[in-house]
Amino acid sequence: METDVIAIIRPQCSPIAHIISYVANELQVPLMSFASDATLSSIQFPFFVRTMPSDLYQMAAVAAVIDYYQWKIVTAIYVDDDYGRNGIAALDDELTARRCKISFKIGFRSNAKKSDLLNLLVTVSNMESRVIILHTGSEPGLKLLSLANGLKMMGNSYVWIATDWLFAYLDANSSVSAETINAMQGVLTIRPHTPKSKVKSNLVSKWSSLSKKYYHSDLRTSAYGFYVYDSVWTVARALDAFFEDGGRISFTNDSRLRDETRGTLHLEAMSVFDMGNKLLNKIRNVNFTGVSGQVQFNAQFELIHPAYDIISIIGNGMR
Repeated sequence: METDVIAIIRPQCSPIAHIISYVANELQVPLMSFASDATLSSIQFPFFVRTMPSDLYQMAAVAAVIDYYQWKIVTAIYVDDDYGRNGIAALDDELTARRCKISFKIGFRSNAKKSDLLNLLVTVSNMESRVIILHTGSEPGLKLLSLANGLKMMGNSYVWIATDWLFAYLDANSSVSAETINAMQGVLTIRPHTPKSKVKSNLVSKWSSLSKKYYHSDLRTSAYGFYVYDSVWTVARALDAFFEDGGRISFTNDSRLRDETRGTLHLEAMSVFDMGNKLLNKIRNVNFTGVSGQVQFNAQFELIHPAYDIISIIGNGMR
């Protein structure tokens, strides 16, 4: 931020996104973020632009599945951080709107020990609801599914619905062990819908050939990768429109930014982007078809028309 920044692309991690949003607001720099945390919004952070669907839409999709099968109560397991707590709060609201509810919520630390996770699962097995929503990251989520499988909690008497962390793991890994796949048989998950297109297939093909050439392996991408790719092009298109409309790059030092502790932050070196609002408006008006689908924002800087694929883990893959 000391080098005169006019736009930021990232982060995905919700706690970091909250911190950077304050900086982006102060310096009037558009922040193109992949953080799905529904509590991050342009109402609080005017320069925050979400370039993938928020958890409000993801949890609406999960709630729609639950409502479709007429399950009235569910159990929620989540990682106890901003991402997990805020996601489950959004799910609670969506279920309430459909006259369903979470009868039991249980959180755990991301670095929880195996014994803690086993105790958690034993507690869940004694609950009334056998419909379980799993909202975590990939590492603890896979560990929980493996332990649940060992406790015979993956049978016909249980329903497991994993949020989008599971699709991201499966899409990004070309080879998943048979043991891992066996531990998640019958699990439902959801994936942001990215329609088939020539530009999308061309990107996947090019990405595959480049990864084999430079990394000697097939580094796969997921829907997240498509949103990242479109985020870069969104800024590029907005900059074109910005310059065509007489925009210029200039900065002003903010006298309020001072590091009183004389540390290493060098706050006094950071500058405000003079035409940040103008670039933000150009981003708001972007409208094109990208690899993730239609790229267009509503008044709250959220993508319009988000949709999800419902995926079941069966056999060696996804259906």
